[in-house]
Amino acid sequence: MPDRISQLPEPSHTHPLTIISWLFIFPPLGFYFIYKDPKYHSWVTNLLYITSVFPLVIFLIQALIVVPQLKVIYAETGAPADYPRLTAYYITLFLLSIGQIIYGVYLKNLLGQSLPDTKKYLLLGFVIMSFGLFLESWISGIFLNAILYPIYNLSNYMG
Repeated sequence: MPDRISQLPEPSHTHPLTIISWLFIFPPLGFYFIYKDPKYHSWVTNLLYITSVFPLVIFLIQALIVVPQLKVIYAETGAPADYPRLTAYYITLFLLSIGQIIYGVYLKNLLGQSLPDTKKYLLLGFVIMSFGLFLESWISGIFLNAILYPIYNLSNYMG
């Protein structure tokens, strides 16, 4: 009598474009496909790097362009400014993205060693990435408010 398990077909691999599509449409399903297939485990580190770029760009724009211009405008008009709140938001984004990059490097080293229990580290990578994406979208909204609110105060002060 033949063994029924040996007659089962090999599991099919998910096409990379399918995974990328699901990452845009419904990220948890994309994460599941990445988690399921060891061939795509290295994608987690790349996703951590990619999702950390946005906060770094926002931080650089804030630190190099927006805040210096706001300081000049407020100094010229004598209007009150809320720099601590604005600074706290972009420093939070900066620290979050640096943390994602550090964990991505750590995870890449773990995956390179091909340890048997790396799936729990992948899950932690998904949690960090999901938390990062949630926090980035939430802070980005607050961040825009932190930019627009001083401009609103400035226009009220001048007008």
